[in-house]
Parts: sequence; C-alpha cells; structure tokens
Amino acid sequence: MYLCTSISDNFKEWTYRHPKWIQLPIMICWHIWKTRNFIIFEQQRYTIDQVVKQILTACCCPSIRQKKEGRPPRRTHPPEHSYTTYGTFDGAQQGGRCGGGGTISLIDGRIYLLKVGLGTGSNTRAELLSLWSLLWFARRLDCEDIHILGDSKTIIDWINGENHIRNSALFHWLQRISNFRDTFHSITFQHQFREYNAMADSLSKEGLNMEEGLLMVKEASDNTGNWESHNIYIT
Repeated sequence: MYLCTSISDNFKEWTYRHPKWIQLPIMICWHIWKTRNFIIFEQQRYTIDQVVKQILTACCCPSIRQKKEGRPPRRTHPPEHSYTTYGTFDGAQQGGRCGGGGTISLIDGRIYLLKVGLGTGSNTRAELLSLWSLLWFARRLDCEDIHILGDSKTIIDWINGENHIRNSALFHWLQRISNFRDTFHSITFQHQFREYNAMADSLSKEGLNMEEGLLMVKEASDNTGNWESHNIYIT
C-alpha cells in the first residue's frame, strides 16, 4: 500500500487514483474549515459523525440529494475523456461590490485557489469576469486541455451557444472569453449545481473586499498563507 508523507503527495496520489473525483479533497478540507469557524466564532458544537455526514451529503451523494428534490441525476464531471485539467469558477455580488473565485486542478496533483476583485456591477458580470480570470491564469499555467465547471447555467449556456446574451454591456466580455477559448487545444464548459461549487463560491466572497483587478493565487497545499498577486485588465 502506498503511504504518502505530505499533503502535496496525498493530493498527487489521489489525483492519479481517482481522476473523476479530483476536487473531493478540497471539498473535504473546506467543510472541515467551515465547521472549525462555526465552532470558534459562533460557539456551535458538532460531533465527528455530523461533520462526516455533511461531507458525504455534499460531496458523495448527488443522486440521492437530487432524487429528494425531484431533479433527475446529472453528471458533475465530464464524460469519459482524458482532460488534463479541471477548473471551477463562481462570482459574487453584495452591495454593488463584485468578487470572483475559482480552482484549477492539474493532472500532476497541484490544485490552485484563485480569488479576484472585480469592482462594481451585477452578479452576472461577476460570473463572467470570474470565468475570464480563471482562463487567464490557466493559460499562464500553460494548460492546453481544460474542463470548466460553473453553477451559473446562464453563463454556461451563453458560452456553449445554447442561449443568446441580451445584455450589450456584457457582450464584449463574452467575446473576450471566446477569444481565450481559441488559445486552448481542448476546452469544454459544463453546468454543475451550486452545492458542488462550494470552494469557488467561498473564494468569490473573499474577492468582494479586494481591489479591482487584483488576482490572488496560491496552491491548496501551501499552508503558509502566502498568496501570489497579479494585476489583470478587467475594464
């Protein structure tokens, strides 16, 4: 049996053994971190069994959850293809302020977390700019093949040509994303339900208080708290 000796090695081993569930370790870490905050800041109490049940419900049982809600089971991962990279994105808007967040999971086990300040505007604008920021950094990583997951069906439908954008103020951003698409060897976009996009959602809310155009990135396995900063053109 293979025994990993570091967080980074464990991420890599999981990626090779379970490519269809490449983001599950992030989801587990996020739920543990969220529970820790509830315990410290809101004086709530949880048993280990309760935490495990929350993780299993959110991460591992989509068909059960969807059946209860009256929705047909849907894929949260692409069909049987050999994508090398997965990306998730989400946008947030509160009080007119916009933020974006996302994750990029590489085949070698590295997982990047992204958060970006997006100035002011609508939630739809935040979603579009968050996706553009994710693609910008993916190209900086020299990604050639990527499968993008997002919980905004409107944005995914626009990108896939299944619906037409009617907001002229956002059209140029859709065009810029389309231009980015041409720089990848293979790129696909797929909708996933919000409960499976928790990490990107959390990061997008952190972006609400960031300076417009500031993109911050770090590897998920980096426990030093150091984020790499980039200035991107988003006007």
